[in-house]
Amino acid sequence: MNIKIISPNEYNQKADVIIAFITSGLNQAHKTGDYHIKEWKSANLPKPSMIRMKFATIDKSIIQKRLGGCRKVIFIILKSALRIL
Repeated sequence: MNIKIISPNEYNQKADVIIAFITSGLNQAHKTGDYHIKEWKSANLPKPSMIRMKFATIDKSIIQKRLGGCRKVIFIILKSALRIL
C-alpha cells in the first residue's frame, strides 16, 4: 500500500501530519465522501485513484519521502466532505 502525504504548507510546520487513505481500487463500493482524483497524473499517482474518508494522524518523523501532491482545491473538497460525515 502506498501512503501519500498531502497537507497545506502551514500544517507542514507541525510535528504530526494527517494522512488520507488513497486507493486505486476504483471498483470498490463508493462511500459517502469518497473523492475521485481526476488530476491523478499531475498529483504524481501511478494510476487513477480516489481518496477514501479514512484519516490517521502520524508523526512526521516516520515519513520516508513525499510521493507527490495535490492542488489546494482538493483540500477544500475534503473539508466539505468531512462536514457531510
